[in-house]
Amino acid sequence: MPDSFASAIAACLAIGGGPPARALEDLVREVLERPERPGRAQLADMQERIERRLPGGRDRLALVYGGATKIKGYVFEAPSLPEIRGASALLDRINTIDLPRLWDDAGLRRDSIVYASGGNLLAFAPAHHAAELAAEIERTYARETLLANSVAVSATFQLLEIGYGLRPLDYWVEQFRDHWADPDLRRLLESYYGGEPGEVPDARFFRRKTFGELVTYLATLAGRRRESLGEAEADGNPLRRDIPHDQLQPWAARCATSGIRSAVVQVPTPDQPLLSEASARKLYVGQQVKRPGAALDWYERAFGHEGAPELPLPWESRFLPEQPLASAPGISRWEREVWAEEHRASAYYQRIEQLRAEGRLREQGDRVLSARDVGEIGQASRPERYIGLIYADGNSVGRAIARAGTPEDYAALSRGLGDAAHCAVFRALARHLRPAEVFLQGDDQPQPERRWVHPFEILTIGGDDLLLIVPGSAAIEIALTIGYEFERFMRRREPDQPRVLAGRYQAPPPDDGRDFAGYTPWIGLSAGVLIAQARAPIFFLRDLAEELLRSAKRQAGRHADGGGAVDFMALKSIAMVSDDIAAFRAAALGTGPESDMRLTGRPFSWPELQGLLATARALREVGFPRSQIARLRQRLLDARHEGGITPSAIDYLYTRASGLKPRASDRLARAFDFAWHSIGRSDVAPWIYRPAEATSRDGRRPAVAGYETIWPDLAEIYDFVQRDQ
Repeated sequence: MPDSFASAIAACLAIGGGPPARALEDLVREVLERPERPGRAQLADMQERIERRLPGGRDRLALVYGGATKIKGYVFEAPSLPEIRGASALLDRINTIDLPRLWDDAGLRRDSIVYASGGNLLAFAPAHHAAELAAEIERTYARETLLANSVAVSATFQLLEIGYGLRPLDYWVEQFRDHWADPDLRRLLESYYGGEPGEVPDARFFRRKTFGELVTYLATLAGRRRESLGEAEADGNPLRRDIPHDQLQPWAARCATSGIRSAVVQVPTPDQPLLSEASARKLYVGQQVKRPGAALDWYERAFGHEGAPELPLPWESRFLPEQPLASAPGISRWEREVWAEEHRASAYYQRIEQLRAEGRLREQGDRVLSARDVGEIGQASRPERYIGLIYADGNSVGRAIARAGTPEDYAALSRGLGDAAHCAVFRALARHLRPAEVFLQGDDQPQPERRWVHPFEILTIGGDDLLLIVPGSAAIEIALTIGYEFERFMRRREPDQPRVLAGRYQAPPPDDGRDFAGYTPWIGLSAGVLIAQARAPIFFLRDLAEELLRSAKRQAGRHADGGGAVDFMALKSIAMVSDDIAAFRAAALGTGPESDMRLTGRPFSWPELQGLLATARALREVGFPRSQIARLRQRLLDARHEGGITPSAIDYLYTRASGLKPRASDRLARAFDFAWHSIGRSDVAPWIYRPAEATSRDGRRPAVAGYETIWPDLAEIYDFVQRDQ
């Protein structure tokens, strides 16, 4: 245990009335280092030593836990990218800058904060400061955003509990063993202490009785307060809370963004929208992130009068400020990562240098701008005007957090998840994108012109959760690299055993720099990838991407090696999905549990997606006619109503043999026919045998054995596979 947490905890105890912090550090360190499986007598001994140094209940300190809730409703309330960007950046600033400053303002040490990322904060505090700090967290969100929901709670604990969980002297392993012997009590103990089948009971107990048990207790308090479950207090936290509310006056104009708030300002942009103060604040912050230092006096004129709330001042953006490349003092983290010495070989960096050498950047002040809207990102796609929304989240992160035994374990896990997410996103963007020259009609340019932009938008990188917009033709490749880099970063630290990639793709993996067999994931990543036209509403796309993510996470739960999965969809028309993706696929692709012919292989594991992209490129390389791809897809759709797979299999084999030259036909057979099949079976292309599952894809009804084909998946992504790999 590093001295930082020991000294921070000692400082909290000293403020609470104990001896000087330096005199307590050795005692705190002894508690945090946790001897191996102590008995109750050892704990009682330790508590006696604590009470001698901290008599009269002075061994109590607090933990504060809180953050934003219903984040997506706040961020995606607006249909436009500048407001979405501003809402996300504002929440990020509050979590990483404003909340830690509360500890500074209270005279507490900054290293009392265990983590402040992913929209949540966990920190130590003196017992008498904790309730006020929790209340100030909620006030900060309300003051800065005017309407974002948040919840924060606090609880006080004895020093011994920081190392050994809730009330260890009241219930320890000796009582646990006695109760475990009772079959009726064992079921209750199993539900609380968890563990794997056949695991030794003592191992379950000691893994649970750690600092993580306190965090679980705080999370439970936060959940009860978030849902306002009762009028009483729980450990000093009122279970009822007030949430921000902005009433629409009957005589007022409606906010163009929300439609449910009173508009108070007209923004001087081409469409002249009327906005409420909360929406105007999001737009202002979004414009500052996009163009730091720009003259945005419309906000100051509207809200800078005496007595108005403090303006949300601009700050250095974590992503893409409009600054000269590699020369500005406020260079962003993206630029530091991508253009650092170790990344100078990246295609992205080389393209920047090439543009500068050609003099094409010098004419514009030697800089590349961030994209102003999703239309500019879509222009970088081939085909144009398509964007990709990538929504990814870590698998079983809650389980990993529950097993974190010390504050340092929590801090290390939080840092690791954040670093893995940033590293994965930045490397994927640097590998698969390059600056794009787009047709730009700016707010202050009467004549359209072309400028160089970064063709992506990072909306969220919070812990293991990330959401970004990229060109549609690069979305699947970027998602694959993100999954690979994240899981490789979060791989198991012990010497890896050879990883067996048990999936439907049985060919040798392509040589694309991603070796999924070279590591075993500790925490996997799953993703939903939605490709759609740039004019589609972002909040609608986000809902569909979230559904795809849930589908991928269900599939990932079936992987024995802990790896993630991905589900994707190319939405070429909004009218394709009128209800939800599951209903659409059940009707169009036969994904219902009673169907014995599924016309999709989705979701895929990451190695399977790597193989799918390799197969799609093989189709391009052999010149497989686009018209035949569509015809065979329709033939497979018709096969569901013809009572068997034989006619469609014969049709595919005939088309492959007669429509291609012999060498091209053999190349496709290796990339598709022989590469995709069930383990231990010789399937009939383009069908793959699918064994019966205990539960269906939706996790509710039994499924039957049958066949599935990935040909419609290939047809769907054929136009969105990058050629220059």
